[in-house]
Amino acid sequence: EDKDNLFLFDYNLAQDILVADSGNINADLLEESKKGYMHCINKVANDYIVEEDKQEYFETFDESRLLQAFAIGSDKGEMVTKIKTDEMAEPMFVKVSYQMVTEPYNASIRLLLHCAIIDEKKRAELKLIDRARKDALTQVLNRETFIEELYKRIESVNKEKISAFAILDIDHFKEINDTFGHLAGDEILRNFAETLKKTLFKRDIVGRLGGDEFGIFMCGFSDIAYVNNKAEEILENIRNELEGGIRLSASIGIALLSEDCSTFEELYEKSDKALYHVKRNGRNGYYICTD
Repeated sequence: EDKDNLFLFDYNLAQDILVADSGNINADLLEESKKGYMHCINKVANDYIVEEDKQEYFETFDESRLLQAFAIGSDKGEMVTKIKTDEMAEPMFVKVSYQMVTEPYNASIRLLLHCAIIDEKKRAELKLIDRARKDALTQVLNRETFIEELYKRIESVNKEKISAFAILDIDHFKEINDTFGHLAGDEILRNFAETLKKTLFKRDIVGRLGGDEFGIFMCGFSDIAYVNNKAEEILENIRNELEGGIRLSASIGIALLSEDCSTFEELYEKSDKALYHVKRNGRNGYYICTD
């Protein structure tokens, strides 16, 4: 028997009875499932489905909803979710699906409910998606994904609070590359990206826009002092003395989200002006564009 097949239940919904079953079924689940379809659904939810997926699970497999959908021609559906038991070290991905048919002789509605483990396949798929979204060298978001995520944040952020977009460059990066070589340059880029990730909150986003240019978006704070503090923190964390007397530092140009500055292009343009201001004044600092 397929070890990935957790259960397959065949229900007669008209009589609300379990007609047949197969799979690696837990004894308690089987006993409860014999009491009727919704008993099975509730038991699976309470004992297996992770908390954050329960609402969607109930909406997907609620008997009344399924019967209404079946009446207008919808006879199947599925949901990928995670299950967790005390014996599991971490939650596991499964696919729960159903198929409904009408018996030809007595018009009773039969429902097949199937649950299969897809953990390995799903994690491999997520890894590929994650890889496609990230910059290969630094493991922060690539330019395309950063812009995509930026617009999601702009759409959902509380407009009464302050949000800021920033461009960050490593000062004299070409000179560093020429002096120490590209491998050393790559290591500096990786460390810089890691510094940005550690300095910001999880709700904020970091991306590599190209070369030694990075972008960040800090969202939903109450005081402009937060932007100043974070910029100072980033600058302090990146400063370092390299061999040959070369100092590692960065320049940061910042723009605030507003009604007339709410697209990537508008935010980038203002941040770029601010960045130019910093570089014109000796680098190793930050400036907030208020134009």
